[in-house]
Amino acid sequence: MVSEVIIDEKKYVILPKEEFVALQKADFHEKFKGRLFSIDEARKKSEELILEWAKQK
Repeated sequence: MVSEVIIDEKKYVILPKEEFVALQKADFHEKFKGRLFSIDEARKKSEELILEWAKQK
């Protein structure tokens, strides 16, 4: 249930925390689409980068 409040001629929206968290997650996933990894994927990618950097020195 979303409620709208006006304070000092500015509109604010009040919504349950669960809905707010869901909106944050959706925004986060949209913002970083294609760059999010699972733990295993991140570990593998990190190892690849470390080996690549080690070869450069």
